[in-house]
Amino acid sequence: MNQHSYVKIFYNLESSTKLIERKGMINYKNNLVPEKIKLYPAYPNPFNPSTTLKFDIPFNLDNNIFLEVFDVRGSRVDYLDLGLMSPGTHKVKWDGRRHSSGVYIIKLIIGSSRQTQKLLLIK
Repeated sequence: MNQHSYVKIFYNLESSTKLIERKGMINYKNNLVPEKIKLYPAYPNPFNPSTTLKFDIPFNLDNNIFLEVFDVRGSRVDYLDLGLMSPGTHKVKWDGRRHSSGVYIIKLIIGSSRQTQKLLLIK
């Protein structure tokens, strides 16, 4: 489901003598809700000590949203329960200060969708 918002902007272009030289209307289409679940590349990556994770939620969910962080051995080293979130684009910071330098895998869990990406923490 894709929801769009249309905004009509009316304008008057006036001269320095306050005479209306032109009238008009602009239709502006804005995508308020993303079309699909998407995990954007973390920024910065490599990082020290924290990185920003950005993701899209296209629809209302009845499930909580989670971020799991795994080390290269597959052990879960961090878990963030983000709770219920509204549709839109969201940003979350992950702080790696408690962890050693190395490669980590982040897993975004939204409903039945899972998306992963590799992160590099450099201290």
